[in-house]
Amino acid sequence: MQQVELELREDYEFFCPVTGKQILFEDDFIASPAMVFNYVDLEGGFFAFANDWLKNIIIELGLNIGDEGWVGYEDFDKIRTAIINTVETKNYVCFSITTRGMACGPRSSTAYICIDMGYKPEEKDK
Repeated sequence: MQQVELELREDYEFFCPVTGKQILFEDDFIASPAMVFNYVDLEGGFFAFANDWLKNIIIELGLNIGDEGWVGYEDFDKIRTAIINTVETKNYVCFSITTRGMACGPRSSTAYICIDMGYKPEEKDK
C-alpha cells in the first residue's frame, strides 16, 4: 500500500481516482466501489467505511469496530501496519488528507481514504 499525504482546505471535495465518482462532499460522504476504507480521526477515531476484506483483517487482529465503526488511532495504526506490505495491498493507495481550520481556536483533522487502484467494476457497478 502506498501512502499519499495531502493538506487541503476545509471544504474540499474528493473524487475516486478509479471510478471518477465523488466520495467527499462538503457535508457528506458516499463510498466508492473501489474504496477499501475511510477512517476519520475525529472524536477518538472511526471508520466511516470499511470493506469486507478489511473487516476480516480487523477480526484477525482481535480488534472490534462495532456497528458505529469506532476505533482509536492506536488500533487504526495497528491495522495500517498489518496491511501496508501485504501482497493484497500492492495496488492500494491510502490518501491521508489533513484539513486545518478555526473553531474556538485552531483545529485539524485527518481522513484516511484507501482506494484499490486495481479495482475492476462488475456489471452491476457500471
